[in-house]
Amino acid sequence: MTEVNTPEIEKLVINLKEFYRLLSHIGSHKSLSLLYESQLTMPQIITLHYVFHCGRVSISAISETLQLSLGATSHLVDKLVRKGYLSRDENPEDRRVRHISITEMGADFITRLNESRTYDMANALALLDSEGIEKLTGVIIEVNEKLKNRYNNEGKGLCRE
Repeated sequence: MTEVNTPEIEKLVINLKEFYRLLSHIGSHKSLSLLYESQLTMPQIITLHYVFHCGRVSISAISETLQLSLGATSHLVDKLVRKGYLSRDENPEDRRVRHISITEMGADFITRLNESRTYDMANALALLDSEGIEKLTGVIIEVNEKLKNRYNNEGKGLCRE
């Protein structure tokens, strides 16, 4: 496996951070407004994304994903339930087991956030010519596949239960 801290990786990370910084300053005003208005923390937003993409999940699955204790995760989920972004239901056969689902309000928030981020990225990437877009697309596909394989090989998968 490649060493993590090579000069090539450091250069790539610096450039990715610069891309993200420029994207944040140039086009993400709508995204930032949504985030500010929601008054959600980063772990809460990550939780909403996770439940949005994975569907009905357990608190322990969220806990594993966030790498937080069950108590901290339960508290975080409680806040999102009170705010109307998530719902919680009990398993009728085992009341100790609770499942978390995204509400219409939560799904709407994540959809609007994703749409604004997609718009920002598309505007930034539209500066590339078709050859640049094709090259970058190939690299991103390769990285995505390697990341998916890594998660699957570690037995984690992207959605846990």
